[in-house]
Amino acid sequence: SKATALFFYAPGYFQGDEGSLDNMQKLTGIKLGCEQAEGKAQLALDLGSAIAKGMDAGQPVGAETVVAPRFYVDDPQAQVLAKLAGTDKAGLVMKPNGAWTAVYSSAIGLPPTLMRNIARQAGCHIWVDSDDTFCADNRLVTIHAATEGSKTINLPRKCRVTDALTGKPVPVDGQTVKLEMKKAETMILELQP
Repeated sequence: SKATALFFYAPGYFQGDEGSLDNMQKLTGIKLGCEQAEGKAQLALDLGSAIAKGMDAGQPVGAETVVAPRFYVDDPQAQVLAKLAGTDKAGLVMKPNGAWTAVYSSAIGLPPTLMRNIARQAGCHIWVDSDDTFCADNRLVTIHAATEGSKTINLPRKCRVTDALTGKPVPVDGQTVKLEMKKAETMILELQP
């Protein structure tokens, strides 16, 4: 399989009152280190990389919460995608582990654009490239507009689309649906073969 697992901050670290970097490595397949000093666990992206596509230049990403310890990657076999902000230490990496790939982020609360870029790099189908709330299965699609404007839904296959509440057909161009939506509007679409 070509599975990708995404790990945040301290996966496997806490076991009762004790912390273990070895447990983290066993779980993620990535060698990690930590600093005991408090700090923000944010990432500084290389804005020339595909993982940073669509991101704001120079802005650290991740929650602004102060944490201790702060974790970083200490694994020369991992591909560095971003540094832990304010350091030269790797904070976001990708590492193949045989039949699967591990992605580890020192930061928590990554922005939707970065999460989509990670999913895209993992080979996932990206339904929307906007920050609207979105849910889908093989038959129904729900989108809730975070902002007013045009919304583009990229379908995984050619199909007919109807408004699930009214039964009216929704125009499809190939595998793309474009909707004009007001802020806070919700639409439920039904996908039909």
